[in-house]
Amino acid sequence: MSAPTFEHLLRVLERSERPLLVVPNASDLDVLAAAIAMGRVLKTWGKQVEILIPGGKLPEALAFLPTTDLLFRADMPNLRTLGITLPVEHTKVEELTYAVENGELKINIIPKHGFWSPEQVRVSVSGYRFDLAVVIGAQNLSDLGGMANQFADFFFSTPLVSIDNQPSHSGFAAYNVVDVGAISNTEVVYNFLRTTAPDLLTKELATVLLTGMVAATRGFRSGNVTPRTLQASSELVAKGAERDVIMDKLFRTKSVETLRLWGRALTRLQARKELSLAWTSLTHADFVSASASEDALTDIVDELITMSPDVRVVAIFFERTDGSINVRLHAQHPHDALALGAPFRAIGTKEVAMLQPVERDIVVVEHAIVEHLTRELKK
Repeated sequence: MSAPTFEHLLRVLERSERPLLVVPNASDLDVLAAAIAMGRVLKTWGKQVEILIPGGKLPEALAFLPTTDLLFRADMPNLRTLGITLPVEHTKVEELTYAVENGELKINIIPKHGFWSPEQVRVSVSGYRFDLAVVIGAQNLSDLGGMANQFADFFFSTPLVSIDNQPSHSGFAAYNVVDVGAISNTEVVYNFLRTTAPDLLTKELATVLLTGMVAATRGFRSGNVTPRTLQASSELVAKGAERDVIMDKLFRTKSVETLRLWGRALTRLQARKELSLAWTSLTHADFVSASASEDALTDIVDELITMSPDVRVVAIFFERTDGSINVRLHAQHPHDALALGAPFRAIGTKEVAMLQPVERDIVVVEHAIVEHLTRELKK
């Protein structure tokens, strides 16, 4: 990507006062690390930045990164303010009360004397609380899942920036910063900072960016590593990025709970080698017995791919506490997780998609989706 494009992005960010960073559903560690890095940069510039991520919190794997000064949200409350205006020059307010009845807010304003007519009441709606939305790691706005529909007017009315590295990016934003030569979103952010604000590349920020690159390449062991990526990682280490700490936190240090869940997942592991497909399943009881959370699923996928380099598509079927069945689908080039999971309400990205089948029997869901993946991969 050319430097003028990064310069354009810099100007857009500098004009903003209250930017919102947004990542897709089922975001991987690279996308989340890129959001953390951008959040820290915007905080350094004095911006009132907030980060919208699924669940409103980071996975345990990224807990070692410096994020205490960043505000993470699971939704977008208080986007706009509804105002009610009454003339009080001649009719003073005696009392104001409100109550919620039958799903309706009822506001009672009692005057000291006289009354107000309906024609004197003015209702106004303020502008949106955020003046810029920066979407990281999404090829389409629909990758944001329900948020895209629930807050469609916000995304339509607010200046929109998209940062991504995928050639399939749809160009949905007003400002699309898409670096297809980068293998990760953190590499895109690094290239942006190296070009426009190299003084911001502190030891802490370098560690955040290198964490995303390491996660995206499974410790630089994946087949998509390029000389450009290795050069970028070398420059980040020179800036003080703690490579050994990153490797330790992402790959070497696993909790007992995660290891227990790994054991259950590996016991049920199945594969169709001729299709480079592997899958396993976990019930709610497995999570309870292992005292583990869904955060461990990413580790399981990474381990499966590392142990089986020929596997290109991995599906983990798991049962949530409410009895619903979800499927975490990972795909490597040339496969597309979103396309493969489309019949099952897939949301996410080409690399990682979350499937949300309607059926609530994990055995039935596993059979249906594995057969679907088999048919698609044979094509």
